[in-house]
Amino acid sequence: MNYDNYKLATPDYFEDISNCCGSEYTETNEDYICNSCSNSCDVVTEYDYNEYKSDDLADLLINER
Repeated sequence: MNYDNYKLATPDYFEDISNCCGSEYTETNEDYICNSCSNSCDVVTEYDYNEYKSDDLADLLINER
């Protein structure tokens, strides 16, 4: 990538999302609540969530063989 394309490239930005459904969450006093399924959840970046899902899919496909 040359310098001009580097300057014009959009920076990588990943939001924090819930690890169960990949949606937004609500922060309470003690933990986080997923807005999609209303269960308590952990917060991960969108990049990490996508990595977990792709790893799970790869494991599923390997186990089907």
